[in-house]
Amino acid sequence: MHNSADLLNILILRLRLGIQQRLQQTEVLRNTALSVTQWRDSKPAQSIYAFLHTPFHPLTTVPQLSDSLNGWQFLLLLQMLLITPVMGVYLFNHDVQQYHVLNDAFAWQSYAILLLLIVLACCSLSVWGGIELLRKREWSVVQRAASILWLTGPITVLIARMMIPLLIFDTLAPGQSLFAIIMYFSVSLLLAAAWTVFFVQSTPVRAAYHAPSVTHAPETTTAPIQPTQNTKLIIGAKVPFYMLILFALILYAILKYHHRHASAPSTARSALSNTTVNTVTPKQASVEVAYAPQMAIGDTYVLASIDYHHPARNHKTKRTVTTVGPDSFDLSIVNLNSKIGKARLLRFDHHWNLIATRNADHSGNNYAPALKYYDFPLFPGKTWTQKSQEKNIKTGHVREHTLSGTVGAWEEISVPAGTFHAIKVSLNTLLYDPKTHVSTEGTDVSWFAPAVKRSVKSETSLRYAKENTEYSELQLQRFTVH
Repeated sequence: MHNSADLLNILILRLRLGIQQRLQQTEVLRNTALSVTQWRDSKPAQSIYAFLHTPFHPLTTVPQLSDSLNGWQFLLLLQMLLITPVMGVYLFNHDVQQYHVLNDAFAWQSYAILLLLIVLACCSLSVWGGIELLRKREWSVVQRAASILWLTGPITVLIARMMIPLLIFDTLAPGQSLFAIIMYFSVSLLLAAAWTVFFVQSTPVRAAYHAPSVTHAPETTTAPIQPTQNTKLIIGAKVPFYMLILFALILYAILKYHHRHASAPSTARSALSNTTVNTVTPKQASVEVAYAPQMAIGDTYVLASIDYHHPARNHKTKRTVTTVGPDSFDLSIVNLNSKIGKARLLRFDHHWNLIATRNADHSGNNYAPALKYYDFPLFPGKTWTQKSQEKNIKTGHVREHTLSGTVGAWEEISVPAGTFHAIKVSLNTLLYDPKTHVSTEGTDVSWFAPAVKRSVKSETSLRYAKENTEYSELQLQRFTVH
């Protein structure tokens, strides 16, 4: 009996708990229903309800729309609703992939965020303007569309591809020459101007959107609608033509500043020459000396990489100087045998010593001090040694470099790009990883040609173990220097 009483008490207790839970759930549902009812009666809910139930008139029900839209107007709508957003997203992705930061992560993030905001603003404005042209038959919609075309066209080109990159990186837009940017600006300027003229001169547009100061002919005649001077002034007042003059002055000032910054040498650079001269030294007379080159934006080199152990790795790279600053320059490297073709950037000081690397995935290394591949001025018999630390910017992993260089004699070196008078430089390298305690020894023999402003040939060996040594070679195929 005692056990039966206990079981009965347990069953009663569980039943009471179940009833309490059901009551609590019922109370929650009641409160939720009450909250939903209160929100339904609120002003925001009423506004949303009214918006959702507002009838949308299709194209065929809008007065005069089906008769007034011609091929040019459809092309304009296609540009505003599709072409501009797609091109904006494409250019943003292209710039982000090509423009690798070598200054610091904060500068790169600032550039990417500003560019993204500009792209989103242009896409939103363009789509909004196109939808307004579709849904409304008011002349103010045409005025707004004209302003959007100017804002998303030439003005955006100036801001996104010149002003922001110059302010953040002190260089032009990613992978773009000055000529390319001027072409972008000119095309966008012509398109905006052409559409503005179209708005003013097109009789169907003025009729469909009820342009002011447009006199409709009597119904009994077929005389065309003629624009008056007031119609043109109304369009002209809304399109900021005066801003073009302002931005032209800004463009001129920026170009002057960029040209001065890129071409004017610092005190240290002004003493350097990019030619080989005969120099008299206290120890030796009539010694031929190679001085550090003065790099210029647009200097381009195509080199063939030959791997003697793995021929499948053979490839060609195009290396272009994209930025020249007072203390360094940036070199963009593109694998010509790769279908992806994403650029890799290297930053050197003006003695061709490596400061930093950046890969397409934004990984890379910084070197402190810069790896001393050369110690200008170069003359036979000169030697140097150096220790440097390599730090991975993502993981923070540190490795140690030890270099020792020796300058050899002047030689005549023949490569596919031609025969050059070059000085031989031999490097012995040692890379030590404190984490794995692994050391990698190597040699790098290069021939620096002052006429090319870089080495025309280099032979490299890497020994990962006593029985494993790899050999590779770089040969200059063609070049362009300024």
